[in-house]
This record gives sequence, C-alpha cells and structure tokens, in this order.
Amino acid sequence: MKKTVILFLFSLTTLLNAQSVYFNKRISIPGGQELSRGIFPYKSGYLIAGGFQDEYMICHMFMSQIDSTGNLKWTQDYTTEGYDYYPGLSGSFIQTNDKHYAICGIRTLGPKGYGFLIKVDSVGNKKWEKEYQMSDDNNGFYSGNITIDSGYILTGFANAGTTRYQYLLLKADLNGNQQWYKTFTDGHPSRQYSGASVIQTPDKGFCLGGCGGYMGSNNSYKGISEVIKTDSLGNQEWKKSYGDPNYSNGGGKLCLSKDSCILFTYSITTRFVIAVEDYKQPYLTKLGLDGSVKWNRKIANVQSMNATTYIQTLEDGNFILSGGYAVKDTFFKNIGWLYKIKSNSDSLWYREYAFLQGPEDVNQLMQVKQTTDLGFVGVGTVYPKIGTGEQDVWLFKTDSMGCLIPNCDVGIAEFNPNAGAQMLIYPNPFKEVFAINYSIPKESKKGVFELRDVMGRLVYSTTLSNNVRQLQVVASALKPGVYIASLILDNVKVFSEKIIKE
Repeated sequence: MKKTVILFLFSLTTLLNAQSVYFNKRISIPGGQELSRGIFPYKSGYLIAGGFQDEYMICHMFMSQIDSTGNLKWTQDYTTEGYDYYPGLSGSFIQTNDKHYAICGIRTLGPKGYGFLIKVDSVGNKKWEKEYQMSDDNNGFYSGNITIDSGYILTGFANAGTTRYQYLLLKADLNGNQQWYKTFTDGHPSRQYSGASVIQTPDKGFCLGGCGGYMGSNNSYKGISEVIKTDSLGNQEWKKSYGDPNYSNGGGKLCLSKDSCILFTYSITTRFVIAVEDYKQPYLTKLGLDGSVKWNRKIANVQSMNATTYIQTLEDGNFILSGGYAVKDTFFKNIGWLYKIKSNSDSLWYREYAFLQGPEDVNQLMQVKQTTDLGFVGVGTVYPKIGTGEQDVWLFKTDSMGCLIPNCDVGIAEFNPNAGAQMLIYPNPFKEVFAINYSIPKESKKGVFELRDVMGRLVYSTTLSNNVRQLQVVASALKPGVYIASLILDNVKVFSEKIIKE
C-alpha cells in the first residue's frame, strides 16, 4: 500500500476530538459464547444484534442496547423454543423505513434449516417473525436490505432441489410476506455458492455479491468472488467473476456510491502456503449499472486471510471499509482494520485494532458505522485462546480519523518511506491505549514490534507490515511502570524507546 499523507487543520482536529467519545470494550451478553454481526447508532448510544449459545448448546438470536460509552443497557432474546438461530453476516441487521429493525439468518429444527426474518421495534419488542421455505431443502440468509417500497431484499444460499448450494435472492413485502425468489448457479459440478450482501440499484433492480467454492483434492478451498446484477424481478442481467478459481478467493460486499454506481469489495489470493497462510489482497471495484468498470484498486496490504467485512458510503461521498487478517507467525491471531477511501479511490487513512493481544487470540471485526460526531463505531467478536475464557462481543468507538485516542495520527505526515525505519509512539506516558506510527523499508522482509518490561521479559509482540502503517495497542492489562518498546527488522533491533504506563 502506498504511503498515505494526511493533511488536516489542527484547530478542526482539536474541535472534533474534543467532541469525540473513545472506547474499546469486550461486552458479555447474558447467555455465553456471544458474537455480534451488526450495529446502528441509536439516540446517544447504539443497538447491536447477534447470537449466543446457552449452557444447553442452544443457539439464540438477540438485540441489545449499548449506551454512549459502550456499556450494556438491555438485551432481548428472540429465540422460539425448539429452534436454533444462527445470525447472518454483516448486513443481516437491518434498519427499516419506519425506524424499526429487522434481523435475518438461519433457523434450524433438527437436520433442516431455513431462512428467517424477524422485525423488532427500537426498544426490542418483536413485531413478527417469518420463515421461508423454497423447497424441502436447506436455505438461509446472510444479508439483507430495505427496498424502495419499504419491503426487504434478502440473499444467502438455497439447495432449491439440487445437491449444490446456489445463490439465493428473495423479495418480501413490508410485512415479510414472500413475493418471489430466484437462485443462480453455473455448470460447475462441485462449487457451492452463497450471497454475502445485496442492494437495490437506482433502476429498481438488485445487485448481490458473494462467492462460490469447493474443497479441492489437496484439501484446499478453491473459490471465486462474484457480483450479479438483476432486474426488478430478480432476472439476471449480468455477472462478473473475480479471482483464479484454483485459489481460495472470497468476499463479496456491496454498497451504492453517491453517483449511483456499484462498489464491490472482495479478496484475491496471491500466494497459498497452507490453510492458515492463505495470503490475500483485498480489492475495491467501482462498476456502472451496466457492469462497466469505472476503476479497480487494491486496498490494505497482502496479509494472511485478509478480507473485507463491510463497506459503507459516507455522507461526504467517501467510503469506510472494515476487515481483518491473521497475523503472520502466530497461531490464528486475528486483528481488525478500518480503511477510509475517497470517492475517487485515493486513500485517506488506514488503522488496525485489537482488544485481545495474545498470539492465539482472535479479534474479528464485522461491521463499521459512522456516528453523529463523525467518528466510527466498530462491532465484532473476540475469541480468546482456547481454555482461557469465552468469546464475547467486541465494540470500539473512534474519532473521525479512526483514532482510539486523540491525535493518534500525529507524525504520520512527517514519515518518509524512503528514509529508512521510523517509529513514533503516542501518547507517552499512556494510560490504557497507545498508538505506534511506523515506517519500514520495502526491502525489509520481516518487521516486529516488541514491548518488554525493565527485566527484559516480553509482554507484547506483533508482526508489522511494510510501508507506513499504524497500530493501536490496548495495554490495559499491563501494570503501571516503565517498558521498552522496540522495532525489529529482519531479527535486528533498529529502534528502541522507553515508554511509561501511568
């Protein structure tokens, strides 16, 4: 990724930061083993939706209200006795035109599973619940959206009388009654397809994004990313596919731009080593309603299992994307990222986030939304190392620059990627969170940030990527005192700095 130069007026940044709320929290929903798929700003706080598994291994669907500082206020459980509920992906939590909300996913009873849609009001009361059966075969929803007639358009997968899953597109009216559905596939004998996001286009048609794949002979996943455009009745008009089908490409998130074009984000595998080192490059493509390519660009960096989880068009016409990747040389450690991009595809800023810091901890970021103070709120799930705790909802709030602390981007504009290794830590002293702004020469093969106590014991370590980047570290678990922060390139310590936790 090219170096991003951030220019800003100090007075404007100071004003925005003074109005911003910051937090990075792990939230436990009553029930255990929670995950969250979506979030909406609501009054001075937020509404989130997701699922949890109780002590009897029954899977539930919930919605919760969170206050302005990230504290849980209430939770509503929408599980019907005898069923297991599984939430969809980002986009499965929907805001309706009457200022209510809807949640879609998969509901199972025994071996069969079917798509469901639940409508609730803003205080959590269920208005209605619908189940959709295309045939006696399995189907489910991963994402949905509101249509111009205040109805619903839903996407996911369906057997539809075949042995392979197909893309599913289903239209329902404002009361959740099914109006029509369509399935899409091709002649590949093994590939399974599922829709990951769906939008209605200005010509009253629809567009779904998703992927299809199968397990190959060497036990490796082989997949492609696809975007399908239909008319207002779900009849296919065109389709575009991305990625070498011999590798595990994926993704398929969509949104509309301010100039009525389709934004499609997906990940292409650039190098396959083993299943946990599947190196992917995320892309963002702008398409006209006729499928013509306006521009296509790489976003973020090549990382193990790197994928975009959500994209949103902002009021200023720019875009915010969320995603995450597996950190190299760790055992499934995952961190999340946000990337803000101009409407012309130029980069504005990129930030990385984590709550859990262990080498086997997963921080899965699912969705991001802009807040009333022009900041951003991210939601997902944290999975601690097996045997060290339960998975919980992950929620963080940043300012307009994606910072978890005020002015975290100070010094980025001064960094020159041709000037060699550089590192800036801010603030110092710190209380719970500090930011690392760094630059690594392109010729360096491996960069590592280490934090050690005064006895030389390692308390934190993470692998860094080339070029100018930033990482924000939550260090609330560390004891107050002095620590030594080091930048290590190709096993050689090139920069050290003393930092203090208050």
